[in-house]
Parts: sequence; structure tokens; C-alpha cells
Amino acid sequence: MRLEFLGLKWAMTEKCREYLLGHKCVVFTDNNPLSHLSTAKLGATEQRWAAQLASFDFEIKYRSGRSNGNADALSRQHPPGVQDLEAMLPSTSLPLPLRQALPVAQATQAAVIALPHHTQSDMEALQQADPVLQEFLVFWRRRQRPSNDERKQLSRQALALLRQWDRLVERSGVLYRQIFRSDGAEAVLQLLLPAALREQVLTEVHQRHGHQGIERTLELLRQRCYWPGMSSEVARAPMGHLLASRPNEILAIDFTVLEPTYTFSYRVGHATVAVIVKEVAGAIWTALVEETMPVPQTEDWRAIAAGFQERWIFPNCVGAIDGKHVVIQAPANSGSLYFNYKSSHSLVLLAVVDAEYLFRVVDVGGFGRSSDGGSLQNSAFGESLRDGSLQLPPDTVIPGAERLGLLPHVFVGDEAFPLLDNLLRPFPGRQLTRERRLFNYRLSRARLVVECAFGILSSQWRMFRRVITTSPEVTELCVKATCVLHNFLRRKTIGRSSRTPVVPVVAESSDEAPTLRDAPMMGSNNATRRSIQLRETFCSYLNEEGVVSWQHKVV
Repeated sequence: MRLEFLGLKWAMTEKCREYLLGHKCVVFTDNNPLSHLSTAKLGATEQRWAAQLASFDFEIKYRSGRSNGNADALSRQHPPGVQDLEAMLPSTSLPLPLRQALPVAQATQAAVIALPHHTQSDMEALQQADPVLQEFLVFWRRRQRPSNDERKQLSRQALALLRQWDRLVERSGVLYRQIFRSDGAEAVLQLLLPAALREQVLTEVHQRHGHQGIERTLELLRQRCYWPGMSSEVARAPMGHLLASRPNEILAIDFTVLEPTYTFSYRVGHATVAVIVKEVAGAIWTALVEETMPVPQTEDWRAIAAGFQERWIFPNCVGAIDGKHVVIQAPANSGSLYFNYKSSHSLVLLAVVDAEYLFRVVDVGGFGRSSDGGSLQNSAFGESLRDGSLQLPPDTVIPGAERLGLLPHVFVGDEAFPLLDNLLRPFPGRQLTRERRLFNYRLSRARLVVECAFGILSSQWRMFRRVITTSPEVTELCVKATCVLHNFLRRKTIGRSSRTPVVPVVAESSDEAPTLRDAPMMGSNNATRRSIQLRETFCSYLNEEGVVSWQHKVV
């Protein structure tokens, strides 16, 4: 009842509110429990929904699904007349053998749309070429039913067609079955449809007429055609014909299947859900990555550096880098590949974030056990950083610090990362000079944006609050999808301020831990002399030309 109740609440309080307030209305439903809403025991969520409906004067009545045509009338196309079809579908027309008078349009009845065109002669040839109709036509041409011995030689479909002998008529060489209406209206001529056209007709009737169910599809077919075993064939039709999923349902499954606290069911098989989640997550990444996370070019790096200088007062910084372990359920036959230093299984998420908390580079999929051996070195980003293919801006002179000469553009990371020419990390140890402590503070202050971005990510997407039970491949797609969705929401500022508050990542119960966990060493600390000298140069700048008045009060 939960989904139906939610639909009722949405329709009355949001979609049709202005039309229903102050008027008495009747709600018909084929969900029997919903009709007893006033006496049902409701949970906290349902009680809130019921409170929102209290301002409406309405009555809920039960109507069985077979007789509840209101929903079909509202959700399906208006039944057109034959004269309207040419204007609506100028590129197609009704097949001539199928063209007949339509009944008066009713709310519970819809007409079949235009099917591929076939002339009388074409249809006659197709019927004569059909194997089942060939057996039947031998006796129909001689106007005599088969003998008992001849019946034994016929197929089951041909025998079923023989039972319709008295209802069959021939018009211009084409066979029809004549059906008389119970209301006394004009009889319906059902074309004996050859097997060569059945799949095409099923597709036209179902896919171009609102993806109707089995019973409604049969109703539409019986208005135009007949073949032996039609009912059972429609019932066995492939999922692509008669059991299509609604787009909103697919998205809802994708965004809730990873959150087991939802107790309602979509009545969809596990295999279907698995395919939906993988396809939707991949589609989100493909559709949004170019818009929200394009590969940064030289000018993009310059803009990022300007943002860090303006907001965090750190020069030549093109991003804050950090890595997190995404905790997953142990994959089958994976051994210790995903087993990390905290005795759990995980994938490594490596990310570069700009001054506006946007992910600019993400690298997902590293084995959890490889963190101690250098996840940065094994990642695509680390390889690009080493070979210089990131298209970083050339070395520049910091304004006001010409004495320091040319300085490279750098990423800032914590002590888990190695010290490189384009990657700064804090000075190690506790017994540090004041100048080095000030450098560590300023670097950590700039690096805080990546921690905030991970905090926002885990607060927005609840799958990061528990162990993810999908396969590593699906988990990787889901993580990448959440990253581009995070950027999409930050750029569009939908329903939130641009300065999104960071919600601390907390476990949902005492025996659970957050899925995003800190990664340990991301590479070796064998720094070159040039890297060490560059860090000392940045330290000198932040203590002299780049000093800020309040930093001495903090350190």
C-alpha cells in the first residue's frame, strides 16, 4: 500500500491541489488496503502523509483492476478515428485489410494506431504463404471440412482454425473471422494474421501505444486481427514487448536499491535490479562527465590556482588531493586483493578537488590492499603526474616574490602522499621550527577542501554510510556517478546554498562504520633534492611575502 499511498498524496497535495481544495472528490483505486486508509494502522511516515491530506474532502473507493478503466483512460492516448490517423501519422497508414469502422471512443477503449501498409494482394499472398493457413486453405477452397483421417494429418494450429469455420468469411481473397458484439453493434472483422506479421504487429500495438499490459494488448489486437493461440502467444511475449519498466521506476530503483532501510518493494527481480543499477549509474557518468567534470586543460588549471589564491591564500595550487577507501563486501574468489590495512575489503577512491569543493579528477578502482604500496603511483592520475601529461601551466613567478624565481604549480596533500615536484606534503615530525609549523598549517588549510568534499559526498549519498554489497565493477560505476552528481548539484545549487554545510560522517548503528575511510600511505617518501628544495621555497614565501596577520595567532 505504501507506493499507492505515496502516489495518492502526491496527486492530491501537489499535482491537483488547486482543483481539489473545497470540493468533494472520490478516489478510485484497485489497491484494496488503500481503500481502508481511515482505519489502517499507519507508521510515522504514513501519518505525516495522512496529515497533509486532512484538508481535502475525499472518499476512497475500491474498484477491481479489471474494471478500473479510469487510470487507463488518463494514462493512454486519446482513441483517434480513422479520419484522424492520416493527419497524425502522415508517414504511415492503416493496412487496407485492417481498415474498418471504429466504435465510438470510450474511456476504457483505445484504437490500434497505424500499422505498416499492405495491399489486399499483398495480404492474400502472405496468407497463402503461411504454413498453418496453407493447411486450412486446402479445405476452404473446396468448401468442405476435412475427414477424420485428414484431421490426423493437420497441425494443432490448423485444427484450432477449423473450429472457427463458421465464423470465417472471405473478402477479396483475404480471410477474416467475424465477431458479433454483445451490444448489438456492427460486427467486427478480425484479419487472420499471417505468422510473418505477428511480431511486427505486437511491437506496433505495444510499444507505440503506451506499453500496455497483456490484457489491454489483447483487447487492442482483437479489434483488428486473430490467429490461433493468440492469447497464449501474447502472454509469453518477451519482456521487451509487454513488461517494460517505467523510466521513473528505473531511476527510483537505482537510487534506493543500495539503501536497505526502505521496506517497500518494487516487485522487480534481483537480476533486473542489478542490470538497472549498472546501466543507470553508467548512463549518469556518461551523460554528466563532460559537463560537470571535463578533463582540465591549461587554462582550467590556471582558474583553479586563482581560486585557491583568492579563497585559501595559497599560491600556485591547482588542487587538493586525497584518497579514501570505499568499503565493499568481499568479492567472490578475490583472495586478499581488496583486503586493506583496517581488516576490511575496499576500493580506493583518489580525487582532486578545487577551491569550490568540486571534483576535478577522480580515479576509482584501485585494490584496497595496494594502498601501502603506492596507490598514487599505480593510478592513471599518478602516471600522468609523473610523465607531465596533465597540461599544468608552466612555472611562474609569484607576484611580490620575484626573489624566489620560477615556482611550479602544485597539488597539496597530507602526509600519506609522497613529496614530488608538483605535489606538496607537510613537513614530518613533531619537533618542527615555527616556520615549518606555519607552512604545515597553511598547507592543511588549503587541503581541507578535499576533506569537506568527501564529507558532502557521504552526507548526500547514503550508500557511503555502510558496506556496499554490489560487485566491484558496479561499485566503481556508482561511486563515479555520485561524484559527477555531486558536481552537478554544486554547480546548479539546487535546493542548497553554494556554501553547503558539511555533515560529519557517522555510522548508522554501533556495529557499522562509514564506507569512506582514510587511506594510509599513498606512495613512498623518497623525495628528490629538487622536491625538498621546492617545499622549502614555498615555506619561505608563506612566512615572508605570503604571510597573513592571523596565522601567528593560530600556530
